Amino acid sequence: LGVKARVPVQVSLRRGEFDWKREAPHELDLAVAGTQLAVLDGFLPEPPHLEGRAEAELALRGRLAAPRVDLRARIDDMSYGGRWVGDVDLRSSYGKGGGGQATDAPASAKASTTARAEVDLVHDPSRTLHAKALLPLRVDLLAGEVEWLRARRHELELEAPKIDEVLLAPVLETPEGTRFELGAQLHAEGTVERFTAQLAAEGAATHEGRRVPLALALDADAAHQSLELLVGDTLEPWVSLNAEARASVSALLDDPESWPRVSMAAQVESRAFPLRRLEALMPPELQGIEGSLDLHAAIQGELARPSLSGTLDLNDGALTVVPLRQRFESIEVGLTLDRDRMRLSQLEAWAGRGFIEGKGEARIDAERGLVAELDVVALNLPIRRPGMPRMKLNAEFLAQAEVNGEGAALEIGIADARLDVQKGNASAPKSIEEVEGVYYVDLLPEASGAWVAGAPAGMNEPNTRPSQPSNLRVVLRDPLRVTGPGIDMSWDGEVSARASEEKVSAKGALECTSGHFSLLGNDFTISQAAVRLPEQGGLMPFIDLKADTDVDGVQITASIRGPVSRPTLSLSSQPSYSESDIFTMLVTGSSDLDSADPEEVKARAASTLVALSSPGLQAQLNEALRVDKVGLTFGDTTDQPILSVGKQISKRLYAESQYHFNAPPTKNSGQVSLRYRFAPRWSLETFIGDAAVGGVDIFWSLAFDGKLSKALRERREEKRRREAEELKSEPEPAPATESAPEPAAN
Repeated sequence: LGVKARVPVQVSLRRGEFDWKREAPHELDLAVAGTQLAVLDGFLPEPPHLEGRAEAELALRGRLAAPRVDLRARIDDMSYGGRWVGDVDLRSSYGKGGGGQATDAPASAKASTTARAEVDLVHDPSRTLHAKALLPLRVDLLAGEVEWLRARRHELELEAPKIDEVLLAPVLETPEGTRFELGAQLHAEGTVERFTAQLAAEGAATHEGRRVPLALALDADAAHQSLELLVGDTLEPWVSLNAEARASVSALLDDPESWPRVSMAAQVESRAFPLRRLEALMPPELQGIEGSLDLHAAIQGELARPSLSGTLDLNDGALTVVPLRQRFESIEVGLTLDRDRMRLSQLEAWAGRGFIEGKGEARIDAERGLVAELDVVALNLPIRRPGMPRMKLNAEFLAQAEVNGEGAALEIGIADARLDVQKGNASAPKSIEEVEGVYYVDLLPEASGAWVAGAPAGMNEPNTRPSQPSNLRVVLRDPLRVTGPGIDMSWDGEVSARASEEKVSAKGALECTSGHFSLLGNDFTISQAAVRLPEQGGLMPFIDLKADTDVDGVQITASIRGPVSRPTLSLSSQPSYSESDIFTMLVTGSSDLDSADPEEVKARAASTLVALSSPGLQAQLNEALRVDKVGLTFGDTTDQPILSVGKQISKRLYAESQYHFNAPPTKNSGQVSLRYRFAPRWSLETFIGDAAVGGVDIFWSLAFDGKLSKALRERREEKRRREAEELKSEPEPAPATESAPEPAAN
C-alpha cells in the first residue's frame, strides 16, 4: 500500500494555529498491489467469499468540491463462492472531460460533471464481457454529496458474445443436464427525458440433448417500451411474446407509486408447445412433465387492473409429484381469460384408478387484490407412503385464497371425506446405518420440520420465511371417516397457521370423535385422539392418541404420541406389567407369558416398529438379549421384517444371527454369519441359512471417522503412559566402581 498526499495548510507557529485550506486544490495518489480479496471476509458482516489478487491506482486532483479522479483497478484469478470468474479490468474517471485531462493539469481548470467507466471480464478467450458507461454526476467531497444530473447525457454499452452456464456459474445454479448459450448486445444513450435503448439476445438452451432456440429483443425510449420473445424456431415458434408499455420513465422516477397506472398491452401465443421442454425449469418436487400447451392470450390496460382475454388448453399431460409419491396422467386443463377474471372450466387427471376433477375462478379485486376459488373432487385417489397401508381418498376440497400487498391467506374446506385403508402395506425403504458425524437430509428438509440432534452449526437454521404474513386454515366441514380392515374412526375440527418473518404459529386441532383400530390383532377403543400443529416453530403435525383394550382381564392402554412422520408407542396396563410383557400379551392374546413363541414375538415387534418407535420396549429387549447389536431391516415389503442380533465373541471374532419373517423360498428364514478379523484391515465373512443359501467374502476396510480417530489417539496415549510407568519401575543401574574409567567430557 502506497499513499502520497498534498494537502494545503497554513501553520502559524507563533500563534499555534493550524488552518486547512479546504477550498484550495488537493492531490492524492493511492496505490494498492498484491492484495488478496479473501481478507475481505474478515471485515464484512456477510462475507462475499471472494478470492483473487487485486491491484489498483487512484489519483485525485483539484478542489474537493469539484475533484478530478482517475481509477485503474485489476483483479487476477478472481473467484466467487469457490467458482472461477476470471480476470477483471476496470478503468474509470471523473472530472475534466470525463477524465480525458491529465492529472497534472492546472488546478484552476474547470472540472466537468461526467463519470466514465469501462469494465472487461475475461473468463477465457471465448467468454468475455465488455461494458462501458457514462453517468453525469456532481460530486462534492467537501460536503459529502453526490448528485445525479438526470438532464445530462447518459450512455451504456454491453457486449457479451457468449453467455452460458459456465460464465454464470458463480451466480446461477443450472439444473443438471441443462446447457444454454446466448449472445447479447445492449446500447442506450440520451437523457432521462429523451433516450433510446436497444437490447438484442439470441441463442439456444439444451436439456438432455434437446435444443430450444431463444431470441429476445427490447426497444425502449423515454415514453414507449416494447419487448419480443421467441422460444423455438423463428418461423414457427413454440412460444411468442409481444408486449408494449407506455410508461414515462421521468414520471416514474418522480413518483415511484405511479407504476400501477402504467398502460400496457401484451400478446402470448403458443401452439402445441411440448411441456417436456420445461423440465429444466421445474423444481425437484415435480418430475417427468409431459403434454402439449396451446395458449392464446391478450392483456391490455393498466398494470393494476389489466383486462384479460384468451384461452389456455393443456392436453394429454402427465406429472410426478414427488412429495405425494404420485404420478398424475391424462391431465386435461381448460382455462378462459375474460377481462379481470380467469375461469378454470376443466381440470381432470388420473392417478392409477383414482380420478381428480375440478373447476374454479380467479379475479382481480380493487380492494382485496387477487381472489381465487377452487373446487376439486377426488374419487378413489390412491395414497402411497412407505411403511404405511395403502389408502384411497374420496373427498371434496373447497379452497379460497387472497393475495395482496398485505400478505396471503388460504382456506381449505374438506367435505364428504372418506379414507379407505386397504389390506397390505407399501414397500418400505431399507434402513440407513447410523454413523457418527454423518447426517442424512432429504431434498426438502424444511418440509419435515425435523431437528437433527447434534448436527453441525447452521444445519438446523430456521427456514426462510415469507416477507409478508401468510395464513392457512384447514376446516373439516364434515367428519372425516377412516375405515378399513381393523379400523373405523371419525375425525372433526380445524387447524390454522400463520407464518411471517418473525415466527410461525399455529392453533386448533383435528379430534377423533369416535372410533376403534386394530393393533397386533386386538381391537382398541379410542378414548382420546387429536392432531395438532406446533404452536411455535415448524408445520409438522403432532398426534396424541390413547386407546384401551382387554386381554384376559388385563386392561392395556396404548399411547401414540409425536410427529405423524414417526410417532412413539408406549404401552401400560392395569395391573402393571413391563412393556415387553404387555407386547407379548398383545401378540399371543393371552396373559400366560410362558406360552408365547419368542420368534413370533420378535417378528411381530419388528413389523410394529415399521411406523412406530417404542424406546421402552427396545431398551428392555436389548437388556434381555445381552447382545452388542440389535438391528432391523426389511425384505421386499414391510411384511418381511429382518431382525438381526450380533455379539462380539472375542477381539477378532464377531457372530450374528438373523430371522427373516415371511422370507421367500429363495432366501433364508434363519441365518448365521461370522466375521473374523485376521489382520488390522482385513476380515473374512461367511454366512449360511436354512434355505441352503450361503457365501464367503473377504474385505479390506479403512475407517476414518472422528470417533475411531479419537479411540486411536486414546489408545496411543495409554500405551505411552504404560511405557513411561514401566521405565520408572525399572531398577536403577549399580553405581560405577572406582576403577571404572570416567566418561569423556563433552
